[in-house]
Amino acid sequence: MGGSAFGAGPDVPYTPRMPHHVYRQVRDMCHSALREVFVYVATPIEGPAKKDHGDVDILVCLERRLVFPSTPDDQTPMKPRDLMTIIQDKLGAGKHAIIDPTSTSANFAIPVSTTDIMRCPKTVISG
Repeated sequence: MGGSAFGAGPDVPYTPRMPHHVYRQVRDMCHSALREVFVYVATPIEGPAKKDHGDVDILVCLERRLVFPSTPDDQTPMKPRDLMTIIQDKLGAGKHAIIDPTSTSANFAIPVSTTDIMRCPKTVISG
């Protein structure tokens, strides 16, 4: 959490802060892709006072293929590193991934096109 995982180093991807409508679009796109692999996909509730977002935090649990096996191989859990590779591919993170040595957490920079952003419905919240 914090949105600064890709702040330094060579070939740093551009990761601007996201307004609410873009954040929700990116979050929903990631959830949809990850639900193909995991039964549970969740994001912590956003802080109500936040004006924008630096990243999207996502928690996943329980490989879908283990719960709904279609072959005998589907009854064996994947190695964490292999799951991280699948997540990286599903999210389209390409080379922009920082995976913890234990493979239990990771940071992925996900490309989002201007076209995708322009399609995000804007919501005005007044109070």
